[in-house]
Amino acid sequence: MGGLLRSELFRLSKRPMPWIMLTILTALVLLLYGIQWVQIETQPARETVGLRQDVRPVEVPGFAIGGFLSLFGTVMAIVLGASAVGTEFGWGTIRALLPRARGRVPLLLAKMVAVALVLAAMVSLVSLLALGLSAIVTGRVGVDGGTDAGFAADFVAAVARVFYTMLPYAAVAFLVALLTRSNAAGITIGIVFLPAEGILLELIALVDALEWVPEAFLSENVEAVNTASDDEAREGLPGAWRAAAVLLAWIVGALALALAVFRRRDVTSG
Repeated sequence: MGGLLRSELFRLSKRPMPWIMLTILTALVLLLYGIQWVQIETQPARETVGLRQDVRPVEVPGFAIGGFLSLFGTVMAIVLGASAVGTEFGWGTIRALLPRARGRVPLLLAKMVAVALVLAAMVSLVSLLALGLSAIVTGRVGVDGGTDAGFAADFVAAVARVFYTMLPYAAVAFLVALLTRSNAAGITIGIVFLPAEGILLELIALVDALEWVPEAFLSENVEAVNTASDDEAREGLPGAWRAAAVLLAWIVGALALALAVFRRRDVTSG
């Protein structure tokens, strides 16, 4: 397993897609704080009170990580999850990989773990970048950039929560790409699922007998986990631990189904 994992990590590091996604996220974070910096510098102080609060380092866990990174990073997770397996079928390399592995299950497990590790590294890097930019902007505009004793724990917890809530989407994209043997299908269906889920659940919630359904899907549980420490979290969300359990069920279910399908998949034709 160790050799397979090292191989998958090496292969992912040599593909352009993870680097492209990391570059896009980096650019978006730079743009986010750059725009706020310009607005604070060019607009009257009375109109930028909220902006001055948002750019402070203490707001990074909730504003930049829990809000901004949670949204755009999820798209990155979908692309990464789908491309990890979908490209193997698209390029026809899956047939060459199987004889070098000890079995199909170890190969697929190595791919799953590699996706999770790369995703964790990306989330951590972008979060640290946001923290650094926050410190720079607050210093330039004269806003108090101090933090309290519990900030480090809050920061790490926010990174961990966002990473965890991205995993179900990566797992679903991984499964779809495997089922369809298509990288494009995994990415497209995964990205479409993001807004479509919310719209569908709003319609389902109109039926009293189906009010429980939204709590079994991803969006509400993701929001519940990401706002677990937020005093102003939206009412009606499931408990954080229950939400985390539901997300875990999605992760395990998607990956278990992927493993079951792959064990029986005929790869001689692609």
